[in-house]
Amino acid sequence: MDRKAVREPSITGIARRLIRNLFIPIISLIILYLDVSYLYFMNDALSSQQARFEAAAQASEQIRDNAEQFFYSVESIPELTYILDTYSEKKDVLYALLKTLRPQLENMVLNNPAISDVRIYSIRPLLLRAEPLHSPEELELSAAEAARLSSRYGNRLAWRCTASGDPGVLPKISAIYRQNGYNYVKPIGYIEAGISDEALAAFCRQFTHSESYHGGAFSVYQDDTLIYTDGLLDAPLTGRELERAAEKGSLFLFRSLRYVNCVSFPELSLRITITGSVSSLSGGIPLVLLAFQTVILFIVAALLIRYYRNMKSLALRISEFSGFMETASPEMLTEYRPDAADGTGYIELTKLVEAYNRLILNNRELQRRLREMEHLTEESRYQALQAQIHPHFIYGTLENIRMLALQNHDRDAATMIYALSNLIRRTISISSDAVSLREELDAAHDYLKIQQIRFGGRFTYAENVSVDPDEVFLPSFTLQPLLENAIIHGVSKTDEDCLLTLTIARTETRVKIVVHNTGPAASEDRLNRVNLLLAGGLAPEDFEKDGHGRALYNIRERLRIVSEGEASIRLDRDFSGTAVLISLPADRFTSKEEGSCFIS
Repeated sequence: MDRKAVREPSITGIARRLIRNLFIPIISLIILYLDVSYLYFMNDALSSQQARFEAAAQASEQIRDNAEQFFYSVESIPELTYILDTYSEKKDVLYALLKTLRPQLENMVLNNPAISDVRIYSIRPLLLRAEPLHSPEELELSAAEAARLSSRYGNRLAWRCTASGDPGVLPKISAIYRQNGYNYVKPIGYIEAGISDEALAAFCRQFTHSESYHGGAFSVYQDDTLIYTDGLLDAPLTGRELERAAEKGSLFLFRSLRYVNCVSFPELSLRITITGSVSSLSGGIPLVLLAFQTVILFIVAALLIRYYRNMKSLALRISEFSGFMETASPEMLTEYRPDAADGTGYIELTKLVEAYNRLILNNRELQRRLREMEHLTEESRYQALQAQIHPHFIYGTLENIRMLALQNHDRDAATMIYALSNLIRRTISISSDAVSLREELDAAHDYLKIQQIRFGGRFTYAENVSVDPDEVFLPSFTLQPLLENAIIHGVSKTDEDCLLTLTIARTETRVKIVVHNTGPAASEDRLNRVNLLLAGGLAPEDFEKDGHGRALYNIRERLRIVSEGEASIRLDRDFSGTAVLISLPADRFTSKEEGSCFIS
């Protein structure tokens, strides 16, 4: 038998011989040729794209030159120096501001569309705060900006880039210019001018969604942080990748199959990049490569003809198997039993037949569970019909009793009657559909109001629910019997004050419910027998009919049916009392959509 099993034909075995003897050498040559050819063409395309990128990025020089010329023009306004360094009275500052400075600044901004939001700061505290004059504290120079502007005879201009916090919104770019006094050495203030959003958008527009850059993603990084992208970027570049791109200008990232073009602006600590898929760079397959691939296709076709004989035998057996499935009766599905002498002929087909037979067995089990669930549903409907006898008469009577209790100033009795009325309404409306955790908690609260009045405040109830009660669904009246058991077998067995706790939490895969009470703990023997019943190791008719274990067993059966056996329930105890622990599969108890265990 072992020798026959070893010699059993296999699709994998046939394919393995073809791959080992022919396909591996051929594919290796193809990959080598493609790598060399594509690397050459893509490197050429990337170099050309980098040259276009750098040329287009030079447009920023015009924006920066305009800003510098703007500062020189503002510096030449005589009244600016008087305001910042000479005038000491508010009326003089106001007159110079309204008469000369503000009109000239507005005219300069109007004639230079790349500039917006001009602000002037005085080192000497100004006597007047009016646009565009601002307090020096508002400037908030960084250490790098202060160092750049502190040079006595050197550069007097520092650039600033402020990210918006949203990668989809352009950052704000401005320039800060140090204004000197008449001696051209002593600093008397600063002028700040922002680059207009229109100018920045026009600069970025030439790179975004452009076919000139093969549709690559345009991004802006400040230091190593992404501050703007056009929305096409799959993943930001790492700091190491940015450093390499800044050094070389362009590079391939073979691990992620991407290319990068990069231009740096050191004065702003900015790097702008074009990132795209490596495959988009190839401008077409060379003719020689196309001819080589054609030859390979002919070789593969010849091998497929040779392979046909083996596949024909497999197709015949698959046809026999599919014919059996087509003629099988849907009401009475049977397992597939091929000819014992021939078998299925192939290991893969054998596994397929085995999987089909297991499916038949699982289907029979599901039908058995469905019959059980239909039986429970019919029983629940009968009990609901029994409970619906003259419901309006019951509600009316309870309401009359409650009003009488209120007239007699007996609020405890009125509260108990009101909570009882709510419980009766929920009991009568029980169906096989799921209810939300919020409805279950409302029913539990009504029940606990009655019991807290009954026991005269001998127990305290605490609730710790860390899930959304509108997104978790349970069978009707799942929580109330658990709390009832805790009161009957815990609170009522002692004269001391007790704490009753309900905890509901969710992990990634499970929903967990714990009901704990600090009353007398269950005995070890009792604990073991209840857990044996809940684990299916003890028949319900063999268990003592005192209600405690049977109530938990009924809850366990309802949860087991709707979760297809994935729910668990057990009784536990610790030094402070007794607890019931329920664990449910989260994917089946957090949705009422099709595919969950609850389908309305």
